Amino acid sequence: MAQASNSLGSAASGGDFDAPPRQYNLNPLHSISFAQLRSRINWLGVVVLVAGLGSAVLIWRAQDRIERENEAEQSADASAPLSPLDSRKQVRDVEMYYGKLGVLTEEAEELLHGKPLAKTIAVVTVLTAAGLFLVAARLGD
Repeated sequence: MAQASNSLGSAASGGDFDAPPRQYNLNPLHSISFAQLRSRINWLGVVVLVAGLGSAVLIWRAQDRIERENEAEQSADASAPLSPLDSRKQVRDVEMYYGKLGVLTEEAEELLHGKPLAKTIAVVTVLTAAGLFLVAARLGD
């Protein structure tokens, strides 16, 4: 009788090992032209710009609404607490315990809340998008 061939190709079942290995295209950038790559990078720049500026606007408007609500509450209560960084004693204590870096860290935390966060996101977005557009423009040369 003829021996039945096994389509699995394992060594235990005596399969066919003479078949050529499959070739996979693991680097898709080799299959596109510079014009397509430039177009994709430009689109990525547009997406980054729209998403970043859109999120900055949303954060700005949300913080504006929060500030208006807080102003309404503070106008009713004149004895509202001050920020800890408004006190010289607090700044001196932070500097004594953590050094100048601690003071800078506390001041930098202000950039991660509210309207300063929106400004930071907008600046980083514009710089990132400009970099992408510059890379896309250089690909044409």
